[in-house]
Amino acid sequence: MAIDRTLPVPEEGRRVTFDVFIDPRGRWIASRHNSRIIVWRLPLDPLFRELPYDALMAELRSRTNVRVVPDPNSTTEFIVTNTTELQSE
Repeated sequence: MAIDRTLPVPEEGRRVTFDVFIDPRGRWIASRHNSRIIVWRLPLDPLFRELPYDALMAELRSRTNVRVVPDPNSTTEFIVTNTTELQSE
């Protein structure tokens, strides 16, 4: 399935054209803008929305080293850190 779109760029008076292609078996999405193509693999199972909270959090943690954690110097703010920084504390 292919989706072709031409959208106006606000306040610039020009238009941007891009294409999105979806694998018929639902495994890949590809997008094209000018000469650049980006391909994403879609997760097959399980769907995130179907996971229990603890399993969802474990899956998300396994996919990135970035965390948002409470700022130890504030009661209302958070900081962005990575797991290496968290392990060294």
